[in-house]
Amino acid sequence: MHPDDHDRVAETIFESARTLETFYCEFRVILPKQGLRWRWSQAQPQRIADGGTLWHGIISDITKSKLAEEALRASEEDLKESQRIAHVGTWRLDLASNQVTWSDELYRMYGFDPELPPPPYTEHSKLFIPESWARLSAALNTTINTGIPYDLKLETVRIDGSRGWMWVHGMTLQDARGVTVGLRGVAQDITEMKRAEEEKKKLALQLQQAQKMEAIGTLAGGIAHDFNNILAAILGYAELVRADLPEDSSIIDDVNQVLLAGYRARDLVKQILAFSRQANSDKTPLQPALIINETLKLLRASLPTTITIKQNVDPQAGVVLADPTHIHQILMNLCTNAFHAMETEGGTLTIVLKKEIVDKDNPSNEPCLKPGRYIKHKTIYSRYRHRDSAGNPGKDI
Repeated sequence: MHPDDHDRVAETIFESARTLETFYCEFRVILPKQGLRWRWSQAQPQRIADGGTLWHGIISDITKSKLAEEALRASEEDLKESQRIAHVGTWRLDLASNQVTWSDELYRMYGFDPELPPPPYTEHSKLFIPESWARLSAALNTTINTGIPYDLKLETVRIDGSRGWMWVHGMTLQDARGVTVGLRGVAQDITEMKRAEEEKKKLALQLQQAQKMEAIGTLAGGIAHDFNNILAAILGYAELVRADLPEDSSIIDDVNQVLLAGYRARDLVKQILAFSRQANSDKTPLQPALIINETLKLLRASLPTTITIKQNVDPQAGVVLADPTHIHQILMNLCTNAFHAMETEGGTLTIVLKKEIVDKDNPSNEPCLKPGRYIKHKTIYSRYRHRDSAGNPGKDI
């Protein structure tokens, strides 16, 4: 007898001698020529006259069945490991009892504990989003009625509430008479595959959008060149008119405004060309205070009187290296947005420009800023609340 089985078999025999009940046991033996073999024994004890115990029993060689059992167990372990690696689970449904059987991997795919029974079939609708469950229910009924297998990709809901995707395949399960008694199938977790597909679609859309923007840039560049030619004529003739006007002419200011607008349009054309990659954006040393003051003059004429403009612009704020057209455009956009926010009730638009020193004593809220001297700009708007019962405006907000 194998040494590891000796004590267990001895305890079985002693217990049988004490209770006089039939014992059953399996054990291993080591034979000189055949090596390790399996035996199964059954014996009925009987008390004899001298007080001893006599057993009548049989011993069977069960080596082949044990080897087959071990091979089956190993095969099942291999199958479980393969399912785990491939994220594939198997299932069965008994139509008479609605009893469901899952493989371990299917438990993991849904987020359930394999030690617990799977939810009953009546609760399976909670494992899918409504649209997917409707498709699966229709496919199950069709397969039961026709015997035609189904293949579906469904969006699932795990036990923790997170969502995923599964590919499911189902077919009928029949008894010896050919009667459909259940369904069986496989399911594979394809969540990562679906995410990869969505990412691929997203990248394709981004590429398509980039191509559109490139086409728009090319078109904008062509239009900007043509507009530049028109502007050249406008500016040229305006400069000729101003040159012919006497210093005390009443329209010289009007001509200067035409030229100023033309120069600004020319700068905008440069910006369009920079966008279309047909020209470089030139950064030059400039005083932002001058550009802000010029922009506010243009804004004052376009904003309604219900909006008050307050400016706290330090003319000695300093010089920055930037594109003047970009500075002008940024300020125009900020102030236009503020105007739309105050358009109904009115309010106050405040423009601030001042020096700012960033060091250990005066840290910045922006972690990317290194210690040094900066120019800080703020655009603030405050709109009035609705008037009270006396008709007075509320406080600024």
